[in-house]
Amino acid sequence: MMDNFLTTDTFRKGVSRYLKHFQYSIAEQDDLWRFLTEAAREDKTLDEDLTVKEIMDSWTLKMGYPVVTVSRDEETGETTLTQERFLLSEDNETEADGIDYKWHIPVSYVVQSNADFSATQPRLWIRQNEKSKNIGVISEKSEWVILNVQQTGYYRVNYDSRTWELLEKQLLEDHTKIHRVNRAQILDDAFNLAKAGILNYSVPLGLIRYLSKEKSNSPWVAAIRNLGYIDTMLRKTPAYEHYRRFIRSLVDPHMSEVRFERIEQVTGEYDDISKVSWNLNLLSLACQMGHEQCLKSASREFEFFMAKYNESEPDEPLLSPNTKSIVFCNGIKKGGETAFNFAYAHMLRTNIPQERSMLLSKLACTEESWLLSKYLGMLFDNTSGIRLQDFSHVFSAVAYNDVGIYLAFDMLVNKFDEIKQRFMGNDFGLTSLIMPFGDHFNSKFYLDQMKSFERINRDNLGAASRETATTIAKISSNIQVVDAHYDFLAHWFKNAGSVLSTE
Repeated sequence: MMDNFLTTDTFRKGVSRYLKHFQYSIAEQDDLWRFLTEAAREDKTLDEDLTVKEIMDSWTLKMGYPVVTVSRDEETGETTLTQERFLLSEDNETEADGIDYKWHIPVSYVVQSNADFSATQPRLWIRQNEKSKNIGVISEKSEWVILNVQQTGYYRVNYDSRTWELLEKQLLEDHTKIHRVNRAQILDDAFNLAKAGILNYSVPLGLIRYLSKEKSNSPWVAAIRNLGYIDTMLRKTPAYEHYRRFIRSLVDPHMSEVRFERIEQVTGEYDDISKVSWNLNLLSLACQMGHEQCLKSASREFEFFMAKYNESEPDEPLLSPNTKSIVFCNGIKKGGETAFNFAYAHMLRTNIPQERSMLLSKLACTEESWLLSKYLGMLFDNTSGIRLQDFSHVFSAVAYNDVGIYLAFDMLVNKFDEIKQRFMGNDFGLTSLIMPFGDHFNSKFYLDQMKSFERINRDNLGAASRETATTIAKISSNIQVVDAHYDFLAHWFKNAGSVLSTE
């Protein structure tokens, strides 16, 4: 952020002088701020009444970050910017600690009629002593406006309902008019604002409808990351069927352009890392959502690997490493005991650490509960070939399986003393075992179970007690989200599926 509001040249000048001056002595944070301010004064890249110290102290000396709300008066067209601390949970008290949660915020923006997304430097500042700032008329009322160009500032942006509608319209009509970084930012901000209860979920869900045309990776990453939470909350409900159908409708138009590859088929087409990631993310999501073409292709590639596999040369390259993990997960998921045993044997034979790690994770993709129980049991078998340092990796992989999460929790509760003994005081390892349950559980029954686990083992949790408390808070928050949003989400996805099927 400093690099942007000072400009790269000024930032480098200040840092270079700072490093040279203190190369043989001790410096403090304020010394860096002083040298950066001096460079900014020389280059005239910072308002005269601001210093880098004033700006950065407003960020580094308090927790969190702000959300800036853009409100445009429908009659006058004047724009007002309002800052407040962004909190995902209403349980957090903004002012309880006596800190004034306001910042010096660099504001860059573009308007529809002059959408220059290369202009990332701030046009104005919201000062730390300003709750709101009227910046006059910056665009026609019929035009969209986007703050935080290319997301160079560390803050979220909320808009009035009319502007959200204009942004959705633009994305659906021609998303390329908005820079890909800002497309990702718009989706990420909208989902997080909805999760925080600031926006209705109709806003982010309406926005992502354009993804059926999106071929850049970063907006998909933002969408997939945020949809993961909704996916988890709906997975055990009747609404999941409609949710999956809607997501498949977004992925389906791209399926002719993404593919699994065998080594002999690898071309230079996917040399671009963003293209590789886009291909991987789309295939992973498509298979997860039960897209028939994706599942058939993954199964075919897994069968090919099994047929060509040579036990004496287990690391002979057969499949592209870019999509191999998806192939193995889906092959193991649908392949039952045969596929599980094959992958497990390959895990023992491979000499490639990354391959072994991938297999330890993907073995947990099986849908067979008895195989998952067997896999968890191997963690306590010194002859299984699973090392002690792999305990957390395997346990977490099973815990993120829809069936395995309940098996993993039962093991944590019933074998906690034995698990703790195996970790021999490594509380970090224990912490990683507890983490998955906060991501998945969303019922009062399991909230009570986790509270009971914490109460019984309070004296033995050590450093993991903090993660246990965090997990309990997460489960409680998940319950609140489901209670508050389930009916709307179920209705929205059901209707979205109907609309898409008639387009």
